Amino acid sequence: MALKEFLYKLTPPYLRHVHRAHKVYTKIAPELRNTEDKYQLALERSKAKINRGEKVSVAFLHMYATEIQDLNLFETMLRSPYFDPYFIVVPVLFGDQEHQAFNYKRTQKELTDKYGEARVLGGFDPQTGVCTDYTARFDLASTNTPYDGLTVEYFKSRYWSSKGIPVFYIPYFYMGLCRVTRENLQRVDFNFFWKVFVPNRYTKSLAREYMANRGKNLIVTGYPKLDSIPRINMHPHTRKRIIIAPHHLIGDGALDRGGFREYASFLQSIPPNYPGVDFIFRPHPQMFVTLKKYWSTKDIEDWLKQFVSNENVTYSTEGDYLELLADSDALIHDCGSFVAEYLYFNKPCAYIYRGGVDYEAMQLKLGMRCLDEYYPIKEEPDWSHFIENVVMEGKDPQKSHREKFAKKYIMINYPNATQAIYDSIVGEIRG
Repeated sequence: MALKEFLYKLTPPYLRHVHRAHKVYTKIAPELRNTEDKYQLALERSKAKINRGEKVSVAFLHMYATEIQDLNLFETMLRSPYFDPYFIVVPVLFGDQEHQAFNYKRTQKELTDKYGEARVLGGFDPQTGVCTDYTARFDLASTNTPYDGLTVEYFKSRYWSSKGIPVFYIPYFYMGLCRVTRENLQRVDFNFFWKVFVPNRYTKSLAREYMANRGKNLIVTGYPKLDSIPRINMHPHTRKRIIIAPHHLIGDGALDRGGFREYASFLQSIPPNYPGVDFIFRPHPQMFVTLKKYWSTKDIEDWLKQFVSNENVTYSTEGDYLELLADSDALIHDCGSFVAEYLYFNKPCAYIYRGGVDYEAMQLKLGMRCLDEYYPIKEEPDWSHFIENVVMEGKDPQKSHREKFAKKYIMINYPNATQAIYDSIVGEIRG
């Protein structure tokens, strides 16, 4: 064994990650410093605009209607004397052309219905496929996904930053729960964001270990997506409502934990067995797209048709799902962000464990702590126990501990995370 390899094995994991991050930083340092200098000039121009009584134009690059983490900030800026915000609907290069077209039209419609045509700009012409470069029009930008590979050049965050436009990012998922957080922090692009507003202190500590810039552009503000919970109009109901939300990572990859393929057949028996309960079927928007790799289109259509034919089943596909969560009585899922998001409501929640998955290796420490607050579903009888005993009979012994845990570790700055982000941006511009 070479001496270098031997010494590497003796090095504690933390120092290995820091060493790797330092090597990356050395490579990107000149470009990063140049980008930061451009950002500073842009912020000075924005400050001058505000001092002249003008507004700073902000582009919200929006790929998916379901990624709603920046809506509260958009609305706050819409009311602000300092900002002039617009959505830009971004084409997504995921799935087949039918899925791409459907997603674009859906995102555009939902945003337009809510904010009006004047506030929603089209990223490209669906008829010609021609994209529009909006960078010359805006002073600041936000993206609702960090994955530049999902879209075309004009809408990549690195493209906007190369033009000297400060790009901030509010994570579309609750960071700090699983390996996706760590892998995102190791992405080179994360260092080039002007600011990344993260939901908890644990994520900030991970950034010091894994990010090339040691997380200096990360700010702990809380999770703005759920700030609007207190403003949701509740709909009283007498029947119990249970959301069933399968994830899209249902393949055989290292991060795949969704078990829909394993429990799909059994799931058909749940609604008819509990006619007095209303079930809301809320799959991840990419779940059926992924399922096409394993099932035929006809099999998918037949399964869905049979499931929603039950009178006590509603199929939910809308983008903004917070009202759905607020109106529910319980959640059964194997998703990512829901692991933290549903804790805000302090209602019974069950997590579907997939056989053969090493959750200790997949989840981070905070994620495992969250899962401890869930009722585990590992076998078919666990479904009945949760539905009958915990939900229908109201035997929820974890309620008190779940509430204390969520308030201490998850609900940072709730319900004022949006205001914390807004204040941070204004502070940076006005000095």
